[in-house]
Parts: sequence; C-alpha cells; structure tokens
Amino acid sequence: MPSSDAWTQYPIVAILILAAGIIAVAFYRLWRDLLNWIESQDVKRSEEREKQRVWQAEQDKVRDVRWQEFLTTMQNEWVQQDGRHTEVLKQLITKVDVLINTVNSHDTWSRAKDRL
Repeated sequence: MPSSDAWTQYPIVAILILAAGIIAVAFYRLWRDLLNWIESQDVKRSEEREKQRVWQAEQDKVRDVRWQEFLTTMQNEWVQQDGRHTEVLKQLITKVDVLINTVNSHDTWSRAKDRL
C-alpha cells in the first residue's frame, strides 16, 4: 500500500484535473460562442450588403431617370435654339439679299447716269 502522503496527493491531482477540465470546457464554450457570434455577424454583414446593393440599384435607376430627363430637356432646348438661330439666319439672308439688290440697282443706276 502507498504511503499516506500518496493518498493525500490523489485528491489534489483529482481537483487539478477537474479544474483543468472545467477550464477546458469553459474555453471550449467561449470559443464556440465566439465562432457563433462571428458567423452571425457575417450573416448580418451579408444581409446589410445585400440591402445596400438593392438600395444602390434603386438609386441608380432614379439617377438614370433624372439624367434622361435632363438630357431630354437639354436636347429640346437645343432644338428650340437651333430653330431660333435658323429664323435669325433666314432674316439675315433676306436682309443681305435686299442689300445686294439695292447695291446692284444703285450700280446700274450709276452706270446708266454716267453713260448719258
């Protein structure tokens, strides 16, 4: 039989093993909870990214509609300005034609006067 000192060591070893087991279980649970929390955060991040993608897609559609409205407005204004410029150019051409006719008839009148 072992000595009495050996018998007192068994409970101490048992308590140490039990404490080590409890600490190991606590660390395992902590690790598992940490991994579960990280996974839940990943899921939340993925959901948030998806919501942001949807929101961005909607914003892109709104931006495209506004941009098309702006371009249509600009194009209509350019067409109106081109029409006004065309009218002004037609009036200018008419005035130049009248001026050319006036100068030609004056030249004809001057030549005829000089011949007489």
